[in-house]
Amino acid sequence: QGAPPVEVRAQIPVLESLAAQAAIVIEHTRLYERIRRSEARYASLVESSPEAILIVQDGRIRFFNQAAEELWGYKVDEVLGTPFDRYWTEESRVELRKCRQKRPAGEAVSHRCEMVALSKSGAEIPVEVDIALVEYTGEAAMMLFVRDISARKKLDRLREDLSHMLIHDLRNPLNTISGVVRVLEEEADAADPMIVRQTADIISRSVQRMMTLIDNYLEIGRLEAGQMPVRKGPIAPDQVVAEAIDTMRSLAAAKEIALVAEVTPDIPVVAMDGDLIVRVLINLLDNAIKFSPRGKKVKVGLVHEDDGLLFSVSDQGPGIPLEEQERVFHKYAQLTRSKQRGLGLGLAFCKLAVETHGGRIWVESEPGDSTTFYFILPPETG
Repeated sequence: QGAPPVEVRAQIPVLESLAAQAAIVIEHTRLYERIRRSEARYASLVESSPEAILIVQDGRIRFFNQAAEELWGYKVDEVLGTPFDRYWTEESRVELRKCRQKRPAGEAVSHRCEMVALSKSGAEIPVEVDIALVEYTGEAAMMLFVRDISARKKLDRLREDLSHMLIHDLRNPLNTISGVVRVLEEEADAADPMIVRQTADIISRSVQRMMTLIDNYLEIGRLEAGQMPVRKGPIAPDQVVAEAIDTMRSLAAAKEIALVAEVTPDIPVVAMDGDLIVRVLINLLDNAIKFSPRGKKVKVGLVHEDDGLLFSVSDQGPGIPLEEQERVFHKYAQLTRSKQRGLGLGLAFCKLAVETHGGRIWVESEPGDSTTFYFILPPETG
């Protein structure tokens, strides 16, 4: 095997060059395939992201993932290439224009703001938006990560309303206390002992109202979470009724309302959390007194039935419309029969307290005539 012919030796550098180029092409092909797979994985992640993701270039939408379709209600082929501004309220458009200032492409998320998106149906959707300037298809673009914050906004409004209502509910008894204390100060020297006792009674009632409100507010969350200790013991149910009536008697007397107990004889001693059930009755009596006209009666009933103890509180107030009876036990429910705003926590507390005993509570009402709240405690509990 001698040396290759001269003509072959002359072609070796060319062949080596071709081999090197082929190797480069193969390596580039491998790199391209890896990049393509990486881009495909990235595109899949972006497309399946739970956050709405948009890419905007020259003021028009170039990318619109599935979450964006769900948020706005448009299909991707309806929005690609369309003006980006049309999907936002005017105030949000102004905010977005501020974000289009030139910044280095690829800059990390650089701006976060709250805006309002306009859905296909015309609904306004509060959203939180993170914005970054990126490079897309070789040119500068704006990438937006959009999250629906409707639930958060609703919670914020509820929290704000709750604060206002709590202040409102506490202000009334505090104003009463402030007024009677001022009268006592002005008439201190010549105050009649009877007036002093009546004034002390008014203060006591006002304090009781505040304590009931605060207890409901603090404990309703614990009842919902199952963290409220229920201390059951042998209790005479008729004594529970008597204690609740005694607690509310002075409040009823201020409106000349008679509290009447209608308890069947021979009610057995049962196992229950007496304090909790007394508070249920106090809340129901407080409602009944509040909505009863002056000079009427409020009845508290107790009957021992086969399926348990049946309690009832009846008033002669304006009644509750049928369409509102379903939500009367909801937290923060405001009913049209109430001329005053309030937390609406009392009945929600009653429902949770009764259900904690394995019982059930409901309302029956004749609009314009009367309302009766019932709750029954099962035999093993009541």
